[in-house]
Amino acid sequence: MAWNKENRGVNALKDPEKARALAALLRRAVTREVDQKELVGLLEELDGVAAKAERP
Repeated sequence: MAWNKENRGVNALKDPEKARALAALLRRAVTREVDQKELVGLLEELDGVAAKAERP
C-alpha cells in the first residue's frame, strides 16, 4: 500500500487483519535469534489485536 492521505494513521496495532499479516510476515522474515528476541513484545501485541477479530 502506498503512503497517502487516505491511509495515514492506519497501523497494525489498530487493525486486526493488518496485525495478523504483520505478525506472520515478521515470523517468516526475521531469522536471526537476536532479532527474534527483540520482537517478542511486539508479536504479543499484534497477536492480541488479531485475536480480537476472532472473538464473536
